[in-house]
Amino acid sequence: MEDPVTEPETTDATDSFLLTADAALSVWSDLEEALAGKNGFGGDVAEIYAYLLVFGGVNRFRSADETGMAELAAIAGSHLTHIARRFVTLRKATIAIEERPREFRPLDLSVESLPPFDWRIHLRVTPAEASEPSPQDAWNKLRADFGTLMNRCMDNARSLQQLTEQLQQQQAKKHRNKKSKPKKARRRAS
Repeated sequence: MEDPVTEPETTDATDSFLLTADAALSVWSDLEEALAGKNGFGGDVAEIYAYLLVFGGVNRFRSADETGMAELAAIAGSHLTHIARRFVTLRKATIAIEERPREFRPLDLSVESLPPFDWRIHLRVTPAEASEPSPQDAWNKLRADFGTLMNRCMDNARSLQQLTEQLQQQQAKKHRNKKSKPKKARRRAS
């Protein structure tokens, strides 16, 4: 019996989009090491292999014809784009792609995608500058501001409720005092 995790029973298009957790974590680990400046390939440069990003790995690439290779390259680029987008958001990093040997171009992953690749790709990973708030940072600030605003509203509502109760108590006390005091008879002037 074939292992369904490593050997797909079919080769339809849906299999092409599967990515194992082990492969995704391997790529993430390379990006983490590059961010820390400790990647074995080149300090802040990660070398990512396409076969890690496609279900079936290196065997799938070995058995692909020209059309299949183009499809696998597109899948590798797409999967790496998704991982890189999540990485830069969560790790507050920037990624630059090597376009020519030792020439890197920064990527804006909010609008750009990594290109298809069928062998390897080099990515320089560096901390994002403090002046570049990530979309996640902006969202977290908005959530925090909204939470603060809601807490103030709740505090104001409680204060208003207490003031209303005090006013009602004062009015009730005045009303009781009026009832308990005997009314003075008015004298008629004759």
